[in-house]
Amino acid sequence: MLRTVPGGYASATLRFPQRGGDVQVVYLDPQPAHSRARNSLSMNASGEVIWHERYDDKTPNARLLGSISVYLCRFS
Repeated sequence: MLRTVPGGYASATLRFPQRGGDVQVVYLDPQPAHSRARNSLSMNASGEVIWHERYDDKTPNARLLGSISVYLCRFS
């Protein structure tokens, strides 16, 4: 599962669905750009990655908006 992440990871959080569905994984690279530079992926029941979004692949605007929305949600 996470063994296939290129370069490895520093930490990971797994979210298991209550009934069926996909497992969500949020992880940080070994040397992230900052503490909110999170990557995420989704796997089906057989362990196949069906969606993978890396922080480094996001546009600068998406990186900024992701950081702001996390910040605002944290303190609202």
